[in-house]
Amino acid sequence: MPDLKFSCPHCQQHIEADPGYAGMPINCPTCNRGLTVPGVPVPVAVLAPAPIPLTRPTANSATPAWPSSPAGQPAGLVKVAARQSAALWYTNPYAYVGVLMVVLAILYGLGRNHSAVMQAFAVIAIAYIVIVHIIVLIAAFQEGIGTGFLTMCVPFFAVYVVYFVVGNRTLKVLYGAALLLSVALRLLDVHFR
Repeated sequence: MPDLKFSCPHCQQHIEADPGYAGMPINCPTCNRGLTVPGVPVPVAVLAPAPIPLTRPTANSATPAWPSSPAGQPAGLVKVAARQSAALWYTNPYAYVGVLMVVLAILYGLGRNHSAVMQAFAVIAIAYIVIVHIIVLIAAFQEGIGTGFLTMCVPFFAVYVVYFVVGNRTLKVLYGAALLLSVALRLLDVHFR
């Protein structure tokens, strides 16, 4: 029964593993990116090597075969399996983006008659858009310097990077909301009075 439970640092997939995998590098079963299983490696008992036969074993000899497990991996462990579970509400990016959109909708509704509230709406919306674009740039530069510069210079390349290169669900949600908010600001013709 798996005793180690952890999440992939790239895609937040919940993963379970046997304790023998602690400290070992693996690939995430969902995003296939490399990660190290957390925990202290379990010491494997050191056994004296079996005597090496001087002759090759034949098909009917009683000499046991050498174990075929890869070096450094404990024998008898099953592959790390991903567990799909219901995400808690506070680990879901939709809750935070939804609250932000509700607050912005209320500010826009109240700001149609009050210029100070409309200015607060515009400042919060623009700050959100700028912060998300900075986060996208950081993620793009982590992928590579060329990807970062293309993302900075070509707006449509940022969409490609977020949805096809990085693969982070939270970043996809945040960037999608920023794009919708950018379009809404242009369509609503929000400006400082």
